[in-house]
Amino acid sequence: MRERPEKLPSPNPSPGRRGVIGSWGPVCVHRAERVVRSSTRSAQGFTLVELLVVVSIIGLLVSLLLPSLSKAREQAKQVKCQTNMRSINTALLTYAAEFDAFPIVVLTTDEGCPRGYCSWSYGGWLGKNPFWRTALGGYRQIPANRRPLTVYMNKNEVAAPVQTGPGAKDLEEVTGQPVFRCPSDTVSTQWRWWVASADDTYSAYDDVGTSYQMNSFGWYQTRLVEGVDYDGDGTAEQTLGVCGVEPVESCTSGPPTVWPCRSRQMQRIWAMALQRFPSRYVTIDEDPFDYAVFRGIQEMGFHRQFSQHNLAFLDGHVANVAADTRRMSGSEWTVLAEDMEWSIP
Repeated sequence: MRERPEKLPSPNPSPGRRGVIGSWGPVCVHRAERVVRSSTRSAQGFTLVELLVVVSIIGLLVSLLLPSLSKAREQAKQVKCQTNMRSINTALLTYAAEFDAFPIVVLTTDEGCPRGYCSWSYGGWLGKNPFWRTALGGYRQIPANRRPLTVYMNKNEVAAPVQTGPGAKDLEEVTGQPVFRCPSDTVSTQWRWWVASADDTYSAYDDVGTSYQMNSFGWYQTRLVEGVDYDGDGTAEQTLGVCGVEPVESCTSGPPTVWPCRSRQMQRIWAMALQRFPSRYVTIDEDPFDYAVFRGIQEMGFHRQFSQHNLAFLDGHVANVAADTRRMSGSEWTVLAEDMEWSIP
């Protein structure tokens, strides 16, 4: 019969702890104490210095990231704006091909008196600014159903022209015209032409019904003007056009053939530009560009870039162009018919 081995004593017994934790007791006690101290430290949280360091790091990261995020957001708006302009420009060129004429509108008063041309009469909607209801005879506040490109772009949605007059619904209420609104359009420049104290109440879309203006500079080439340097080359042109001077006050203040003549000449300008320099001739432009070229100054574009604007061209492309608007043409763009051969049609 095998004998049961005797129980061997534990090596290096610890006095006072024998029979409780054995020889490894002190090591276990030290580890337990470290765990307790660590738990106590975690329960107390961060010190003030540590918290300030973390906050400073977060603030630094935010300051580094915010400009990039803001720039990316503005670039997205710019792309949206260019998409709108491309849609409008495509509709304009399709309209011209279908009707053999560009949507150039001679404005008239309610009495039928022709009064001139407007850069926003081609498309858009009525707008919200009450100034245009009475200013200049009220003929510059144009309802959407009298803007040819708007009607053309909505021809599948609107069965009949919307009635005009007090209380009548405008085409904006029927279909909406978001394609004519630039997401970065916050302040109109058109109002500044007529009201020196105009504030920042209206965007161009809310002011005149569209964020984008149609190139109207050819209109000024159709009248007889002597000694004016229109193209900024330092030489005053002696004759720009063949239609004579425009009437100022009423239908009887000038030749009745002036406005039809100028309208025909505008059509000739665009047709000639389509043949000679379609990739440079501007069709649709941002509202700040329109104002800047007229004034011969440089303005901030819609997308927070100085003297840089989205432009649509007669060949159908849209681009963001660095344009020195102190002149009326550049290497990539022009708003004038260059070397126009004038004749009365």
